[in-house]
Amino acid sequence: MSEVRLHQIDFLPGDEGYEIATGQPTELRGLHRPDIIYEELTRRFEEGNDTYDIVAGPSGRPYEIVIFNPTQTAEALIVKPSTSYSSAKKNPGNFLETALAATANPGAAYMYIGSFGNNPTGHMDKADRKYLRKTGRYTTGDGRDSQYHALESVEDMAAVAEYVKTSSRYFTADSEAGRLVLGLMAGLPKDSVAGAYLNGIDGISPAAHYTGAKLSEDLKSRIHRRGIGPGHPGELTPVNIKDVKRRVPNIYRGLGRIAHLAPLPVFLFPLDTRDKIGLTLGFRGHNDLGELATHAVLQDTRAALLQQDTTITMQFNTESAIEDIEDCKIFAKAVMDSLPEEARSRNRRLRLLIGEGTHDQHTDAPHDRTRIERHAFPDIMHSMSLVDGLVVGSRIFKLRSVEEAA
Repeated sequence: MSEVRLHQIDFLPGDEGYEIATGQPTELRGLHRPDIIYEELTRRFEEGNDTYDIVAGPSGRPYEIVIFNPTQTAEALIVKPSTSYSSAKKNPGNFLETALAATANPGAAYMYIGSFGNNPTGHMDKADRKYLRKTGRYTTGDGRDSQYHALESVEDMAAVAEYVKTSSRYFTADSEAGRLVLGLMAGLPKDSVAGAYLNGIDGISPAAHYTGAKLSEDLKSRIHRRGIGPGHPGELTPVNIKDVKRRVPNIYRGLGRIAHLAPLPVFLFPLDTRDKIGLTLGFRGHNDLGELATHAVLQDTRAALLQQDTTITMQFNTESAIEDIEDCKIFAKAVMDSLPEEARSRNRRLRLLIGEGTHDQHTDAPHDRTRIERHAFPDIMHSMSLVDGLVVGSRIFKLRSVEEAA
């Protein structure tokens, strides 16, 4: 197993607010990429095929969900909202990524949930879409003159994320989905989230042209993966994605067989396209570190931390054109400095991880991402061994609404 190269930044109180604990990033050693047993990975495919469902939130809005390692829900549940334009139906690569993580991290169940505007998941309320486009935020308020509140649409999704009962609930997300997680954390009951790992969250600083940089890095990632060939089990190659589609007929049949093929989603799901445009307009600004009151990610991070006494781990990669590492350090210090004295605790903190690769590292090197996630959740990711005897075929998650699940 090869080693994952990573640096960690923690902040401690100093003479001038919070400072980097060791004065500089700390190199982490001993993080090795997991070896994935193909037969175990295919078991996760079977679980995902069986637990796939469309459930209704309190508002009646539909949400696409998939659950992996379902027998582990009582112990720990890691909720993973999809990136934009990437429901399981529309992006079998995201299904594969989550199945890989569940295979490597068998001590927890994984709940993949389609984000807003990702068919078959529904859309945010019109007022919430307008607010998001205007501010880039999933919360309202400033935590001072007015209390933070998650948007009503976000609270609806939070209820769905909460309906599977567990003793410990975590969140993980890639790219812009991390911003939604911050809103979900703000919308869940007080201190009900045990931790969050947000890989490649964007919107920290205007270091690059937001849209152009994302498109460029996505294109490079696609070219890189197509050149790998079959690759290792779990790698996001065309061969492995075809294997997923073959083994998961409950999703990838009928329209699901072609719903991910560009440019078909643009024409098949025009309202999703509308939401993607609105999201891009809202996310490409509101990132001036000189204007913290209107900095969207800072305000939503602060809202999440004030609601949850836990650690939020954010990873940024050195080759990404989306963010500037020095700006990320400034951002993290600003978040920690902004916490009121009465809210500061040993657990409530923002931790940074600095990795290699580009913004799309989670698709270029999913095994690395899986191992880093294990590091972010040490309470549940303590064993490299695989769990035997997982039950496939459970229908206990086939719930039609949150009210029915209560």
